[in-house]
Amino acid sequence: MKVLITGRNGLLGSFLSDRLDKDGIECCGLDRAEFLKLSPDGKVQFLRSYDVVVHAAASTNVEKNELFAAEAYRDNVGLTLALALAVSDAECRLIFISSTGVYGNSNAGLPHLETAAIAPTTVHHRCKAVAESVCRDIVKDCVILRVGWLFGPASFKGGGFLGTICREARVCELNKVTLKSNLTQIGSPTSIFDVISVIVLLFESQLLGTYNLVSGGVVSRLEYVRQICEANNFNVRVEGVEREYFKRVAPVAQNEGADASLLLGLMQIEFDNWQDSLADLC
Repeated sequence: MKVLITGRNGLLGSFLSDRLDKDGIECCGLDRAEFLKLSPDGKVQFLRSYDVVVHAAASTNVEKNELFAAEAYRDNVGLTLALALAVSDAECRLIFISSTGVYGNSNAGLPHLETAAIAPTTVHHRCKAVAESVCRDIVKDCVILRVGWLFGPASFKGGGFLGTICREARVCELNKVTLKSNLTQIGSPTSIFDVISVIVLLFESQLLGTYNLVSGGVVSRLEYVRQICEANNFNVRVEGVEREYFKRVAPVAQNEGADASLLLGLMQIEFDNWQDSLADLC
């Protein structure tokens, strides 16, 4: 078994790589620039030495993507298209990491099922939706995972959401000011280690299709941030505010909650609740 990971230096890619190294599974990261320089045949020949491609690379700065849509499309769809075409001819398995943000604002505050229509509200998530279509249309052996609000160790060099909130909470605690958080946006906090456990199982699985992958439960961003502060013993008050307070450029979806029962049932696995997983990382 040999695995290629795009976005290997990112939060998910880094910890997936560590897990595969511990399991004795050979894995490599993709040099995006070098790969895109290859001819179509060169790309196929390159990928023929791999059994699975985990496509986790993405331009994740939602605000920047909104301002520079053409660059976002190039980075988030262009590479996906080049990979999908080569993966199809190389006959690799493709696991594409998408987002529950593709669902948009629908479903009246209830978690989305895979049968729900998608209506992405930002450039970033519209790119994810297009990339999903590219993967489905081109690659036969393909699994698309719509991941929830991903959290990993706060110590990760790139920070991630957990690291960002911990830094903000420290500043608020030091200066004795209130930490603000969105009280209307909802989603499904998801442990990076839950996601990795599923990805590894999918290497040998025959499962195909598009699935939600969340640790379970739907909470507001406010509740999520409060849980992070509590788990890290920050002495800081977290106040809920309307989304307009943050003056964001990107019209982020207000319901990114999802239900992963279909995938977990098919794979016969269970996750710990996300609060316990979060506490274990703090």
